[in-house]
Amino acid sequence: MTAPYRIFGSEMSPYSVKVRAWFRYKDLPHLWLQRAWHSDEFKARARLPLIPLVIAPDDRALQDSTPLIETLEAEHPEPAIHPEDPALRFLSALIEEYGDEWGSRVGPERPVGLAADGFLRSAPRTGRAPFVMHPALQRRARRQETSS
Repeated sequence: MTAPYRIFGSEMSPYSVKVRAWFRYKDLPHLWLQRAWHSDEFKARARLPLIPLVIAPDDRALQDSTPLIETLEAEHPEPAIHPEDPALRFLSALIEEYGDEWGSRVGPERPVGLAADGFLRSAPRTGRAPFVMHPALQRRARRQETSS
């Protein structure tokens, strides 16, 4: 049995969670290591102080979620994460890029919900959302409002 991949990340990092989701989808053996608990090993292997960091069984260190997923996707093509149709493949890449660059801008401090007009909107900074929000997000928003 080969050694598992080692993923240094954090539950609070959407990029780390994206990489872990890819590993789960591919059903590849991996270890999830909280970066904060493995700081010395992380610092020794990372070229940049950014997560996620993946150490491959062949001892390669890979960073930056999208390029590392693309590198590993070439090595483990099944099941594929990209549609075969070129137009759908482009749309998939566009959505992934949007999620990476803009999706992380809306965090738990600005929950997203469905507005009356049917579009997703982030809550105003007042914490009072003028839209239908998932009950768990409503509870979180109330807790944040009362704790501030």
